[in-house]
Amino acid sequence: MLRKTSAALAAIALLLAGCGGGGSSGGGSSGGGGNPPAPLAPQLGTGDHSPSSVTFTSLTAPGLALSSPSDLAFSPLTSGELWIVSRGDQSLVIWDNVAAATITGERINSANDGNWGHFFANGFGIAMGANTSTVGNGWTFATAQDATRTGDNFMGPTLWSLDRNVIGHYPPAAPPMGLGSHLDMLHSTRFAKGICHEASNIFWVVGEAYNTVVAGTPKVCLTRYNFKADHLAGYDDHSNGERWHYAEDAIATVAGVPSHMYFSASTNKLYVADSGNGRIAVLDPASGGTPTAATCHSGDGIAWRVAGASVTSLVPSGSFLTTPAGLEFHAGMLFVSDFATGIIHAFDFNGNRLNWLDTGLGANAVAGLAFGPDGKLYFADMANNRIVRINP
Repeated sequence: MLRKTSAALAAIALLLAGCGGGGSSGGGSSGGGGNPPAPLAPQLGTGDHSPSSVTFTSLTAPGLALSSPSDLAFSPLTSGELWIVSRGDQSLVIWDNVAAATITGERINSANDGNWGHFFANGFGIAMGANTSTVGNGWTFATAQDATRTGDNFMGPTLWSLDRNVIGHYPPAAPPMGLGSHLDMLHSTRFAKGICHEASNIFWVVGEAYNTVVAGTPKVCLTRYNFKADHLAGYDDHSNGERWHYAEDAIATVAGVPSHMYFSASTNKLYVADSGNGRIAVLDPASGGTPTAATCHSGDGIAWRVAGASVTSLVPSGSFLTTPAGLEFHAGMLFVSDFATGIIHAFDFNGNRLNWLDTGLGANAVAGLAFGPDGKLYFADMANNRIVRINP
């Protein structure tokens, strides 16, 4: 899960400064019984980077079992309310309070929403949005679907209401059009592996942009989607949608592995867990040539292709990462999970590794990341069907 924040990147400078005061800088001696340097990224522990250096709390909820959870996001409205993409059973699970002794909540799937099979087809990523809708409490979120539709590849990100009295409460026969409880959907990305929020109803998605770029094999692109005003729950007017396709084939995805992202308002750049290339990539949307028109589905708004945009490496291939998957911003740092190793890393915005933690789970487990209201890091454990909290 990747929630946008406008926190200044100068926060990392404060962390670094905290290590330099009182005669206890990272390169010097504490001397005379002084305290050792304060650790950077203490959310990953202060010990030897081993599983035993922290305490892991395994979170489950009676009657709300998870199946291969791939991503998670905390609600911006209700403290401790956690939204989880349970990929294995095609459901969205909401836990009311992760700090409670017994966690309660609800599950949303095709039993609640008659059109769930399209709008949440193989849901893989989730990103909280903003207060932009006239529906329910006004707040939105979006999901990315790791799916296609045979014949026309009619897939893409879906916009939803964060109001639990809206999402999942529109069966097939319900008004107005029997199209479930979704607020909007745009259809230019198949096999999406990640999503993040920029502002308003603008989200970034990584996946194959199939009919909107050059002819031939679909290219993996970083696509900026603007839903603009939603069409209300259950309608299907997508005509005001806009999208821009960047970085054709500069990013590589891996089947079954998330590639989460974070958009920084302060740098106006997109940070991507480039799972197929083993790096953290950085897109500068302000670079590149003049956008050229691209095709999209009839009635689905307009699309552009932006060629030549700058894509650089914050953390290059062959350094610390093998298959980066989860990516989250917190306290001026980027936290990145490695799906191949089970290690979670913390980097500054110069690409320096500040701390790391081996979860001991090995390959194919640690996926999406999210920071809770308690300041602790939570991650989705796809291999063991649970959410885990790290207590440093």
